[in-house]
Amino acid sequence: LSTPLTVIMGYLETMKDCEQCDKAELKNYIERIEAPAHRMKSLVEDLLLLSRLDTGAPAGLGGGSVINVVSLLKNIVTEAEQLSHGRHSISLDVDSDIRLKGIEKEIYSGFNNLVTNAIRYTPDGGEIKIEWLAYGDSARFCVRDNGPGIAHEHLPRLTERFYRVDVGRSRSSGGTGLGLAIVKQVLRRHDGELHIDSNPGKGSEFCCFFPQARLVHEEDDASVKAG
Repeated sequence: LSTPLTVIMGYLETMKDCEQCDKAELKNYIERIEAPAHRMKSLVEDLLLLSRLDTGAPAGLGGGSVINVVSLLKNIVTEAEQLSHGRHSISLDVDSDIRLKGIEKEIYSGFNNLVTNAIRYTPDGGEIKIEWLAYGDSARFCVRDNGPGIAHEHLPRLTERFYRVDVGRSRSSGGTGLGLAIVKQVLRRHDGELHIDSNPGKGSEFCCFFPQARLVHEEDDASVKAG
């Protein structure tokens, strides 16, 4: 928070002392303030979310709701396409029969962070594959990309708060360094696990695994409602 705040305060001091500034100069200063202000806003929002995830009770099987994961992912993909501006090929492969018991806002945040990361760190022209499929008795949500990949020594620390593989690149992409920490906490509260596989030059794979107790199949959901 200190770095963007310092930038904002610097420009505010300049504007305060600029008695002869015309509208064009003031507009330029305001535009320069916008980026660090948005960065601070994102940081604060992520920190508040992490605080709620840290202190909140686990999303027990009796709490939350049955989430239509396919509908949720379609919304995430729509936002991802807007963020990408056509620079990436984004595909979605889903099993529409599988739903998930949990808190929808939290699941949305966790899944969206993984997709957004793939958009931010995959070079133009890259491919991003999103899956929600059965995996034995469980189900998994995976985001795969063919980006630059991550060296193995970094993988165990990726979910640490503010840990960055490349600080300059992460900041320029708009990341807060908290996205994977949020994913980890969301999964902890929903009995899930995060598996990360990546190799330099070969891309990355982030998969969230959910146990059978968290799953609802569409026909089961329909029978419960009918009953």
